Amino acid sequence: MMNTEYQYSNTGIGAAAAIEFIKEKGNVVIVGRNEHKLNDTLDRCTKFGKIPFVVIADISKDEEAKRVVEETIGKFGISDVLVNNAGFVKYGTILSETKMSTKNNLRAKSLAAQYLIKVKGTIINISSVAGKFVPKYVSGSM
Repeated sequence: MMNTEYQYSNTGIGAAAAIEFIKEKGNVVIVGRNEHKLNDTLDRCTKFGKIPFVVIADISKDEEAKRVVEETIGKFGISDVLVNNAGFVKYGTILSETKMSTKNNLRAKSLAAQYLIKVKGTIINISSVAGKFVPKYVSGSM
């Protein structure tokens, strides 16, 4: 049985991916800041006969990202798949965006990587087409 950890799966691509892993009987952890949206994804997943583990957290904060990894390991053991679907939008130029974007994009992956290496696991990075429709001076990271 696969253990799958998600970063921000409360809507869109992340929620759809969580549901597909649930259909395959994977152990799924869904993570997000918005409890209402997480509960909606939880309800959608539960229809397929398996209940994901829900963690309310903001992985842009070091202590919360670490807690997500620790709670996932506590619940299911080491994950063998990490789906990095955490994204954000920041208004500004590319010159002002680099450090924050890189830190947020790498945080959960670097915390989970030491465990994924042990099980020869996989990190799946998800992006979106939102970057094609961005107004001037907006940058994002997925």
